[in-house]
Amino acid sequence: MGLLASTFAVGQAPTRRPIVEPESYSPVPKRIRPSRRTALLAGQAITCFAGVATTALAVEANSVWLGTLGGALLAAAAALPAAWIYRKIQARRGQRPTSAQYVLAELAELGLATLSTDLLMHRAVRLLSDVLQARYVKVAKPQPDGSRLLVRAAVGWPAGVSGAATIPMDDRFAAARAFMSREIVAERGEIRATVPTPGVVRSSVHVPIVAGSETFGVLGIFWEDDRELASGDVDLITAVARVLSLAISRHRTEKAGREIRERYRAAAEGSLDAFYLLEAVTGPDGDEPVDFVFSDVNARGAELIGRTRDEIVGQRLCELLPFNRTGGFFDKYVRVMRTGTTLSEEFAINTPELPDKWLQHQVVALGNGVAITTRDITSRKRVEADLNDVNARLRTKNEELEQFVYTVSHDLKSPLVTISGFIGHIIRDADVQRWDRVRTFAERISTATTRLCLTIDDLLELSRIGRVTHQSSVVDVHRLVTGLSEDYAERLASVGAELEVQCGMPLVMADPIQIGEVFDNLIGNALKYACTKPGGRIAVGCVRCEEELRFFVRDNGPGVPAVYHERIFGLFQRLDSSSPGTGVGLAIVRKIAGLNGGRAWVESTPPDGATFWFSLPETLLAKEPSHAKVA
Repeated sequence: MGLLASTFAVGQAPTRRPIVEPESYSPVPKRIRPSRRTALLAGQAITCFAGVATTALAVEANSVWLGTLGGALLAAAAALPAAWIYRKIQARRGQRPTSAQYVLAELAELGLATLSTDLLMHRAVRLLSDVLQARYVKVAKPQPDGSRLLVRAAVGWPAGVSGAATIPMDDRFAAARAFMSREIVAERGEIRATVPTPGVVRSSVHVPIVAGSETFGVLGIFWEDDRELASGDVDLITAVARVLSLAISRHRTEKAGREIRERYRAAAEGSLDAFYLLEAVTGPDGDEPVDFVFSDVNARGAELIGRTRDEIVGQRLCELLPFNRTGGFFDKYVRVMRTGTTLSEEFAINTPELPDKWLQHQVVALGNGVAITTRDITSRKRVEADLNDVNARLRTKNEELEQFVYTVSHDLKSPLVTISGFIGHIIRDADVQRWDRVRTFAERISTATTRLCLTIDDLLELSRIGRVTHQSSVVDVHRLVTGLSEDYAERLASVGAELEVQCGMPLVMADPIQIGEVFDNLIGNALKYACTKPGGRIAVGCVRCEEELRFFVRDNGPGVPAVYHERIFGLFQRLDSSSPGTGVGLAIVRKIAGLNGGRAWVESTPPDGATFWFSLPETLLAKEPSHAKVA
């Protein structure tokens, strides 16, 4: 630094020329012992590196507290030169604190207090102008395209220079050379400043504002006289440049972190999923987690558990939502945090906070805690359950259809075989002129044809049920069954049987034709199979049980063996093949019951008769309005 001072004092050439070779400059005065200089640089470098690394880690991990720590370390690095200058001046001059010390202290304090680099630069140029008695002081930063330097703060020039004046990025200009070489450039003689000045400038110094591998700008100072700078003044200028570089670096890091936090918050709040950040709470030993605390939650997450964000953040997980411990979720979160694995699962839950829900969550490790994304999949699970139910019904229908096709083909083929056989007999008898058996054969063909027609009619009736819809109306079941009993009166009298109808059976909202067909089939079956001898009794009634209206037709016949309880509701299934009928009646009963949301079944213990039931949902119970037509 002695070279720099002596060069200012010798020679008065009118042309400008460099007075310091870039490689000869050292930002620390040579009079300081190497051990102190090394300790200062090492301490400052370590602190600065720790601050930058911590801030970078904060950006990567999106951690607010890491960002705060990084900013504090950078501020500490910026304050080191001020502390060093203070001790150096005191030790060298033995004086009370000078204005240079206050400059650095004020700038360091301002750098910590504000994120506005413009405010810091304006304050720095004004303080340097006062302390160094400089006529002009400026700070310039490169424009986005890198072609020029833009003056961001200036003192001494007319108003309008700051924020408007530019310097070409050309090595003919000291500011540009200092920026590109990253070295101090000093000039002397009659200097024509790049930014025009009202007076003559005879000495200047430009110091690059550098942090790491990046150059942020240039600090330029001009005097109207031939100025010899003391080493303390050079130290001050270098320290101010360092404070500015660290402040700009901190500002950029804080801005990047703020933008990341804003993007994170926008993404979190715009998400349709719930999001939670949890930090581990350790026990007395400081190692084993005993709980987690909510450090952040988005609006969807607060809504999911029915609380506000302020009521959640800062609360302990297992205290706020105890099911996390009782349900084993806490142990899973600890395992994720320790192993770094990802947990993804779906689960059903029913708690006061989350009643009757299906949730899907993904848990990842994040620092000393976990991040959880939770999605409410209750609607999806209900749709899946409905689809499974529909698929099960479709499988049942397909099985019924296969059975239907097989049964129909068999039962339609049987009369056709009979007809074909007897026609063959007639043809053979006709060939030999034998006519005595033709009438018998013709009668059997007629019987088979009649049975085939009845079977086809019953199949057509079965197919119409559910395909042809009728208007639902209030059905008076008692009146309907009483009307059927009158239709069966002659047949009942012929076999010596009785039909009892329960009084007060309910009114229902249904298709009266279908309900009548159900009772017609059940009463007809009872007459056909149970009343084969005098003394038969048939009872029709209704009971309400388990949200159902259960109607019954009970007889005192021989009963139905248990092995046939389900089979007789199939197509063409009859207990007695010699009895008239096609075996479709009970299949019709079951289909009508199913279409109305009910069911059909039989209860019987031979020889104590049988009770045939069919039910309707209690929701079909109706009250007869004064204007309604009752069937």
